[in-house]
Formats: sequence, structure tokens, C-alpha cells
Amino acid sequence: MAQTLESMRRRIRSAEDLYSVVRVMKALAAANIRQCEKAVESLAEYSRTVEAGFQIALRDWSDEVTEDPPLGERWGVVIFG
Repeated sequence: MAQTLESMRRRIRSAEDLYSVVRVMKALAAANIRQCEKAVESLAEYSRTVEAGFQIALRDWSDEVTEDPPLGERWGVVIFG
């Protein structure tokens, strides 16, 4: 009977330890999920900002594109990577 009681106590301690580990893992997962959500929000805001900038920069752009700019005009290039 003593062995059985001690065996049950060990199992209960093991279950409690496992529960603690699972609780910590859940907390870490929740923190990681929130970090990813913030990154997605930031990327969406960045995308809106870049798109608005392009709309402003290109609002007066003519549909006619030539290979070489006329004399005296300058062309610019914007590269995103």
C-alpha cells in the first residue's frame, strides 16, 4: 500500500509539473502571436503609406512614356526592395 501511495504522489507531482510547463508554453505562444499581429498591423500601415505616396507622386503623370526624356527634363527612379 505504501508503494502505491508513493507512486500516486509521484504521478500527481509529475502531472502538476507538466501542467506548469504547458501553462508557460501557452503564455509564450500568446506573446508570440501578439508580436506577429503587431508586425502585420505595421506592414499594413506601411503599405498604405507607400501607396498614398505613389498616388501623390504619380497624380500628374501623363500616360505618354518615352524612351528618352526631352532635353532639360530629369527623370527619377524609386526602387523598393
